[in-house]
Amino acid sequence: MLGIDLNTYYKEKRFDERIRMNSERKKRTYEELEITHEFVNNDVISDDESSEKDDFEKPGPSRQNESLTGRKKGNVEIMTPKLADALDQCKISDRNAVHILIACAEALGNDANELIIN
Repeated sequence: MLGIDLNTYYKEKRFDERIRMNSERKKRTYEELEITHEFVNNDVISDDESSEKDDFEKPGPSRQNESLTGRKKGNVEIMTPKLADALDQCKISDRNAVHILIACAEALGNDANELIIN
């Protein structure tokens, strides 16, 4: 009888290990998404009822206080798929694209703070 081919054995063992790790990662991600979804749903439902004190006790992503930063988030989306494609074709980096979009918005008379540029 022939012996076990160790190369094939280790290759199959690594393959099984990758499959196991991938399934654990998917399971962990799914659980994190469920927790986030529950947090968002609970936050939306109890937003009117809760006080600021309760927000510190809840797990989840932190929020920056608008009064501390002195900035407010924009609410107008200007990045379209066509604009993103044009910037990509011209090989403009993300950082340079932000500078260009802010300059264009100001040149057109828009307040750059009201625009979503990222």
